[in-house]
Amino acid sequence: MRSLRNYSGGVRVLLPIHLLHGGYEPYRGGWQRRGYTPWACCQTTRVWQAMKQELYVLFFLSKYISSSNRLANIVNLNFMPFMIPFSKATALLCALFAIHLAANAQRLSDPNTIGWYNTFGTVYIDKKHKTSLWLEYQWRRDNVITNWQQSLTRVGVQYHFKNGVSAVLGYGYIITFPYGDYPAGRYHIPEHRIWQQLMWNGNVGRVTLNHRLRLEQRFVGKINQAAPNYTLTDWVYLNRVRYQLRAAVPINHKKMVDNTWYAAAFDEVFIGFGKNVNQNVFDQNRIGVLAGYQYNKMLRGEIGAFNQTVQQAALVGGKQVYQYNTGIIVNAYITL
Repeated sequence: MRSLRNYSGGVRVLLPIHLLHGGYEPYRGGWQRRGYTPWACCQTTRVWQAMKQELYVLFFLSKYISSSNRLANIVNLNFMPFMIPFSKATALLCALFAIHLAANAQRLSDPNTIGWYNTFGTVYIDKKHKTSLWLEYQWRRDNVITNWQQSLTRVGVQYHFKNGVSAVLGYGYIITFPYGDYPAGRYHIPEHRIWQQLMWNGNVGRVTLNHRLRLEQRFVGKINQAAPNYTLTDWVYLNRVRYQLRAAVPINHKKMVDNTWYAAAFDEVFIGFGKNVNQNVFDQNRIGVLAGYQYNKMLRGEIGAFNQTVQQAALVGGKQVYQYNTGIIVNAYITL
């Protein structure tokens, strides 16, 4: 028997090779031969118990997989063996399903319903419109609007190059409040953030594309969550890079001009790096769709729905915590 060991998610895959012409089924603690009939047996509650320790996956194949070989693999989930006569595709699906179960057994899910209400301002400070101030505030709420999730303020200086390219150097102050089923503690967490951004706007036919690459140096407050009073003990330095792709399509005009309705979609991924990164190298992902109206070059607004998947930095009970946040997003853009 050859063993192929993969300890990611606690999975161990054993691949014994046999020449079989029929099937076998578990019977009174052993195996008995049976006819070639596809069948599977699985008990969900015991899957989760077994996944906490380790998952044995053995595949039985009783037919030809290639023109030159007859292979057989056994599937044994360490709680209730089952046998499936199958093809290459079925074998791959079984392996992916087993890995998925093992990964899910090592994580906690925390769904929340949120609402983000944001204002973005661009104020040009020269006549040639080469340099501007970046002004931004985001009022982020849990339970759509009733409770705090986060308060975020950003300011920066933006320089506009030719061909829709711009660069920003800025500062942000963020307060993250305890929310969800697995908060970091009962006290809010402050953060000072220095950020650099490179952005490109361009058109492909009627579609306006926006590429945004942002680098962040984060100084996150370390709070003694067990103290009777709010106590800031230290600051933790973290690095993060993020990339967003956004597309917008005008509806009632061919281009984004005055009095234009438009539809937009975006996706942004966050990656943590550096020596202080914890469990969340993958930090989060945001994806959403929006409907917007541009009144003129100075004012536009949009509303939509989005999903935010966040991997928390700290383990809870030895397990990773993933937030699956869904909600509404409202944006107002002002250019002066």
